[in-house]
Amino acid sequence: AGLTYAFSPILVLRLHHYNLMQSAAIFPLIIWSLNSFFNTKKVLYFGIFTFLLSQQIFIGFQQLTIYSLIASFLFLIYKTLATFKKKGTQFKVGAIFFGSVTLAVLISSIQLNSTLTLLKESSRIQIQNPQKILNDFPFNPSNLLTLFDPFILGSANNATYPKWNPGYWGIFWENNTYFGLLQLILIFVVAIAIIRHKKSLFNRNLLFFYFLGILGILLALGKFGPLHPLFSIPPISFFRVPSRFLIFTFLSAAILSSAGLEFLKNRLKNRYTKFVIVSLILTFSTIDVFRVWYRYPLTAEVKDLRETPQFIKEISPDSRIATFGQTNEWNSIFFEKGWVGQEENYLFFKNLMDQNLNLIYGINNTFSYAAVSPRRTTYIESLIKQNVAENENTLAFSKLSENLLDLTSTKYVITTKTVESDRWKLIDKINNNKTTFYLYLNSKSLPRAFAVNKYQTGKTLDQIVEILNSDNFDPSKEIVLEEP
Repeated sequence: AGLTYAFSPILVLRLHHYNLMQSAAIFPLIIWSLNSFFNTKKVLYFGIFTFLLSQQIFIGFQQLTIYSLIASFLFLIYKTLATFKKKGTQFKVGAIFFGSVTLAVLISSIQLNSTLTLLKESSRIQIQNPQKILNDFPFNPSNLLTLFDPFILGSANNATYPKWNPGYWGIFWENNTYFGLLQLILIFVVAIAIIRHKKSLFNRNLLFFYFLGILGILLALGKFGPLHPLFSIPPISFFRVPSRFLIFTFLSAAILSSAGLEFLKNRLKNRYTKFVIVSLILTFSTIDVFRVWYRYPLTAEVKDLRETPQFIKEISPDSRIATFGQTNEWNSIFFEKGWVGQEENYLFFKNLMDQNLNLIYGINNTFSYAAVSPRRTTYIESLIKQNVAENENTLAFSKLSENLLDLTSTKYVITTKTVESDRWKLIDKINNNKTTFYLYLNSKSLPRAFAVNKYQTGKTLDQIVEILNSDNFDPSKEIVLEEP
């Protein structure tokens, strides 16, 4: 079970999503703590449940926290009705559960309060709606074929998987369903055993995980499935990428396949045969993990990864950079070639020190890659980027973008094309094959703190932008104040 879940796509394909991986790793423990309560009747396990849930909240990936609570609630209902016949006892168990959830929320309130405050200042909730959630990253039903072969539709690592197409096609690592062929066979073995022995309490418990696994697939289908109206109901309506409900399926697959192995082991009478068969299944399952996933991620020599980008030598400490034009260069490799055999190109991309790679090298970046950003931060970033004209070989900054870069203390810009302007001084450039990156110094960058004796006022964002873009505005001598 551990092997199946740990190397399922929700974890093995999320090496670049650390907090998602951490949150997904806690999910089985949450279900285990509830199951242990029903097996032992010890309230101590609700205390463990509270601790695990609070830690999952602290991790910060609240989408999987909500999904964990949904699965926990469904599991609680099933186990309570199956274990306790008296309504009074059932009510007490439910009260303890909700009390435990409340306590977990209180323990992690410092995280939740900060998250809610940020959400209020962001545009994330405003732009989220059921149609957008269902269309942005859809789970096309044909992705269910990856149950049998993870690369049957192509792979992201060699750019053979279909490109992201909102409304029709999602992303490889979001939509893959492969957890092992042997495990899939064992799940069918358990299904046959349940059909033959309906009265077994153990088998009835396993029925819940068949339900949970199928529910995960139906919810993951989003717009293509019958349960899409649920994405109009909070808290499900708060989160995008419906295919993350596949976490239900992967946990169920882990439990059901291990139950299938246990069933098969118990059917074998000869001790030697039992040992050989179980060992072979575990061995081939392990080999399958390496066969499928070992060569999937991009790897490089540690010394190459730790090597300092060339541009850092030219950047003064405590200064701020911004990167422009990198998207086309990155996508020309990522979408057309993937990353197999492209180690040199991706190592070269380190020199861009794009968000959030810049953090590794202790360099501040004007932009950020964040799930949730304050509205004003997002607005300023969009104003800067939208007012940069990108031609075939050159970049041109408008007056508005230059003023904003000055005001945000952006002292350096790294570009993939030349900048034709007297105010931008070329400091260094670096080449790799047909690609060149340029490092420019902003001669008019302002310090983080400075004093002025003039100001202008504006009541709306449009008025403020108009002032910033005017010819007579000098950001080094005056500021713009927003009228209440």
